[in-house]
Amino acid sequence: MDIQIQDYEKYCYKPDIRIRNYYFQWDTGGLGLATHELNHFRNFVRKIIPVLEQYMIFLQNDNNIDRNDPYRDKKQICIRDKYNQKTSFLMFIDSQGSTIFFREESCEVDINPKHQNGYDTYSVDRSRIDSNNSSSNNDHSNVKIDLKWLLGELLFDRTK
Repeated sequence: MDIQIQDYEKYCYKPDIRIRNYYFQWDTGGLGLATHELNHFRNFVRKIIPVLEQYMIFLQNDNNIDRNDPYRDKKQICIRDKYNQKTSFLMFIDSQGSTIFFREESCEVDINPKHQNGYDTYSVDRSRIDSNNSSSNNDHSNVKIDLKWLLGELLFDRTK
């Protein structure tokens, strides 16, 4: 199924975010954020910056690493900041020093073709949907979907 988002440029923004020597580099192909989410996201980034160095030291600490572990370079810490009941911001810090941010949103999709909503009606093959993902109502006409997309990366400006 191909999903097209029309006119998202009107509602999503990628403003310049600079806090001390750090700056946020937005993903060029990403959607950005809605205006009402920008202040919350900026505050999340602002709260994370003072503890970034401690997280990096923890991830790179040789005392905690088994030399035979094939995944020793793949260690990550994930920090979630909840915006509201359905939307969260995620930050992943890895042992290489990379700090990547995502936006995650949960929603329910009505898959019952009998429900008309004014848009094109489509049907979903129920045999391909895991019953654990369906909502708890009796007719199982809703499926919970978690969408996550890359926002960008927090970088350190060494020129300042």
